[in-house]
Amino acid sequence: MYFQKTNIHTPSWNLSSVEIPEACTRLYEKHFTNVEEIIPTDLLERFRSIGMIPEYVRLFVWPKNFCGQWHIDGDYLTPRHSCMNWVINGGGLIQFNPNTELKMSLGVHRGSGGTTDPNEFVTTETSGNGYAINSGSPHRVFTKDAGRTSISLSYKKRDVQFPIMLEKLVSIGLI
Repeated sequence: MYFQKTNIHTPSWNLSSVEIPEACTRLYEKHFTNVEEIIPTDLLERFRSIGMIPEYVRLFVWPKNFCGQWHIDGDYLTPRHSCMNWVINGGGLIQFNPNTELKMSLGVHRGSGGTTDPNEFVTTETSGNGYAINSGSPHRVFTKDAGRTSISLSYKKRDVQFPIMLEKLVSIGLI
């Protein structure tokens, strides 16, 4: 399993003080550690109740017609096996291909067997809006012509495997 829809579709992120650029030709990524100021209090408390405390909020502004490289999240010492994603503007897909050969590059596991061909073999794909994601499985983002602005939550417990994350989310009614 690569992803699971949650019942939280549009959280009220506090991004009023965050300058979000328009989609351009390069991927924009910014990490925020002030999670208490960005994540709605009720949602943050639910995460804390199961020990899934967000370490940071990642904001991504993906270019239009972008086809990212296959990768897994984290680095070769501490992969991130799970995260939660929401699309706040635009669209596109998160695609999964477990057969992609990976290599370590610049501290991140990136695909060496995949291409940026949007028609390349994918096992499955999702919009990623309001989803728990198995970020330890090779995946990439494909935006089409809309571009994509998304929020991703990463947790202090980096080694929590995806099935365990799902169990925890079920236990508090988020799935």
